[in-house]
Amino acid sequence: MLKIDQSGKRYQFLVFIVVTIISAQLFGLLGKLLSILFLDINVFDSSFTLSMLSMEDEIRFLRFNQPFSTIGIFLIPPLIFRYLLNDRFGLTFSKFRISNSTLLSTVVLIIVVRPIVSWLAILNSTIDLSFLGKLGEYVISTSDLIAEKTLLLARADSIDKLLINIFIIAILPAIGEELFFRAIIQRLLYKVSGRFHLSIWVTAIVFGVMHFNVRGVLPIIFLGLILGYIYFYTENIWLAILAHFINNASLLLIFFKFPVETESVVSDNISIPSLLFSVLMSFSLLFFLYTVWEKRKSANSLKQ
Repeated sequence: MLKIDQSGKRYQFLVFIVVTIISAQLFGLLGKLLSILFLDINVFDSSFTLSMLSMEDEIRFLRFNQPFSTIGIFLIPPLIFRYLLNDRFGLTFSKFRISNSTLLSTVVLIIVVRPIVSWLAILNSTIDLSFLGKLGEYVISTSDLIAEKTLLLARADSIDKLLINIFIIAILPAIGEELFFRAIIQRLLYKVSGRFHLSIWVTAIVFGVMHFNVRGVLPIIFLGLILGYIYFYTENIWLAILAHFINNASLLLIFFKFPVETESVVSDNISIPSLLFSVLMSFSLLFFLYTVWEKRKSANSLKQ
């Protein structure tokens, strides 16, 4: 086990970053090597670009390599990091069992926030980055390219491809990203700062930025906030994972059912009543989770 004095909390982030970089490089390399073996696509060729591939081969390549990227960056580092520290810093992923009330609240919450997410997407689309000059142009072009590849990857014209997409875009990211962002980064920030709102907001911002989608950064940050509060108030990572999965899987089902109508994920048809209902219900459900957390905290104080 890695011997780190508990007073050296500032080194924990450094350890986590190093583990993440090494894991990302190793799994990225593994995915590329296996692409040669199973797809006959040699990305190590100096002249290789994705534009050289047909659309079908590009989708196959993206589907094949996405799991390696997700596992290498988000899933393996939290597990290795927790093992290295031997959980001596309280990095338990879940402290309490899931109750029926928190389960239902989490499921309903991640569904009713959808109008807010859509409204934020509309707001995000109005942001003009031209004032950044060439940097703004580069950020936008990079974001558009990533969004294009993501949309390409999300398309499915059969049930088997839909199931594959659910695994690589909904299940793996839900588990990996929640362990990475909420169970590790958010908890480390909370332990360093002692301020749970600050840790949730900073983690949500990092969550949004690391998706490299400037055109969708506001709704992603908002979803990060919702997931962060779900995890903090329930103290069970599986509820955050479930909420994350429902959000991603529902989008995949929409893309599958309405492939033509969803060329753009931004809709301009968000009514004021639906938005207000979404805000009211979201606040009410978060407040309920907060009251559950407060009662649990008070009960633990009495036991001590």
